[in-house]
Amino acid sequence: MDFYGRRLHSYKANLHTHSTLSDGEFPPQEVIRLYREHGYSVLAFTDHRKTNPVSGYDGGGLTLLSGIELHPNGPRGIRWHLLALGVSESFPGEFESGQQAVDAVNAAGGIVFAAHPYWCGFTSAEVMTLSGVCGTEVYNTSTRYIGKAYNMQL
Repeated sequence: MDFYGRRLHSYKANLHTHSTLSDGEFPPQEVIRLYREHGYSVLAFTDHRKTNPVSGYDGGGLTLLSGIELHPNGPRGIRWHLLALGVSESFPGEFESGQQAVDAVNAAGGIVFAAHPYWCGFTSAEVMTLSGVCGTEVYNTSTRYIGKAYNMQL
């Protein structure tokens, strides 16, 4: 990648992946194999409400990140979908509020992304109420199956 005249490395990464530890289709080692065969460099396991023991997995050259998808209470009775990356494999999976979850992830040295907020029904203004969120997932292939193909909102 050329960045203002500097040649930088680029990496193909998936930061939101589920396995059979929650609602994914494949067990962790199969997920790793599939992503490796498709040229990925980085893979984060973000199963619902539980971390994966990635330190015990054979990444076969992939950099594996420990993560979790958290679902604390959000506005209007909708549960947040928050991706926590870089947390320990023993990180808890339950929090009462979105801000409590974000604060705990940041205190543990991790980072938080709001996962598919449009799919969940959140507005940009609601996402902005969470202080300390690093970013927002702007594309998720699953949304095309529920009539929200571009994950956009006005």
